[in-house]
Amino acid sequence: MGTIVVQWAAAIVDYLAQLGAPREALLRAGGLDASAFAQPGLRVRREQYEALWSYARHEGGGNPRLAFVRDVLDAQHLGVFGYLARAQASVGAALVTSAAFHRLIKDDTETQVVQEDRGAWLSYRRTDGSSAGAADEAEGVLAAHAVLAGRWSATGRGALEVHLRHERPAHASLLDEVFRCRIRYGEAENRVLLARDQVHASLVSRDDALALELEQLAHQRNGSLPPRPLSAELRQAIGQTLERGDAELGRVAAVLGTSARTLQRRLKEAGLSFRDELDAVRRSRALEALRRRERPIGEIALSLGFSD
Repeated sequence: MGTIVVQWAAAIVDYLAQLGAPREALLRAGGLDASAFAQPGLRVRREQYEALWSYARHEGGGNPRLAFVRDVLDAQHLGVFGYLARAQASVGAALVTSAAFHRLIKDDTETQVVQEDRGAWLSYRRTDGSSAGAADEAEGVLAAHAVLAGRWSATGRGALEVHLRHERPAHASLLDEVFRCRIRYGEAENRVLLARDQVHASLVSRDDALALELEQLAHQRNGSLPPRPLSAELRQAIGQTLERGDAELGRVAAVLGTSARTLQRRLKEAGLSFRDELDAVRRSRALEALRRRERPIGEIALSLGFSD
């Protein structure tokens, strides 16, 4: 189970309390102690973090994460991660920094940046190779990158395009307000596209000396996080290999930067089965594709390697 940096949980509690939610009720919902918020290195369990948002959603409906991003999100809510990103030379550098140190915020998810002619796509997914589980979370993370890119560069620009895996929600008007661009639902992954000129835009808060100092601190904190379980690494590699064709052991090992023999040894030591992990990723992707009804069942099965 993943963990979340405590400053992020504290910022959420403060925001929801300002909106009228009883602070004590929020802390109880998340199983949190307010004294923990004064310990910068502490991390809370994902289920505690999700309980805060579940409480807010139950009380107010919609997606409160989007309102948080729109109304108050800034570097101080993200700790070292936020200040490091804001000190970069450009929006593009901040996106790359965000992807490199994303685990400092949530250690069970990741972002990736891919350049194209129109600009840069930033995608968000869990480290088991599937897109982030909660639709609300995907919306919030993509919105955070788009909004902060415009805010920190003083361009005020929104995104060019947004892709979300889930279907159009009841709060779609809030998504339109926050992103201010075309939003496509039922897509293959959760991602946001920022325009080329925005990616190259300078950040008004650029501070090269501070960026260098904070990057060293971020590396130290990243190194102190527990290593990702082999199962998570393996499922991510399987997912990447499936996208390019057959996910056989040797190809998956190559993605992990190791040999098939070494990977087999590590799996045996961890009590894992390559076949079981492969089937788990295939099932997850098949169910997701069936949910979106994007292709006939037989075609989905063949594309994921199911022969019967």
